Amino acid sequence: MVKRLGSFKSSDELGRFLLTSSLHDSIHVLGSEVYGDPDFGVILRSPRSALFYRWHGLIDRWWRKYQQLNKSKETKTKTKTKTKTVKPAR
Repeated sequence: MVKRLGSFKSSDELGRFLLTSSLHDSIHVLGSEVYGDPDFGVILRSPRSALFYRWHGLIDRWWRKYQQLNKSKETKTKTKTKTKTVKPAR
């Protein structure tokens, strides 16, 4: 997932991917089964689980990484302009 973050054209596209790919819900269900934490598998009860905060922390890290990548792209594509320093008249 992290390696593909640059392929999303906007934050909306990234968000839609997380919702429509069922990645988010699948992790809740699988995590519930693997770790034996039934609350994590029920979306309305999942905030009761410590796994919830780990999983959503990872999503938050993906989001920050996405923002950093886009900031880096913006910096590279902006044309650098030189500005003159004008001293104030006395």
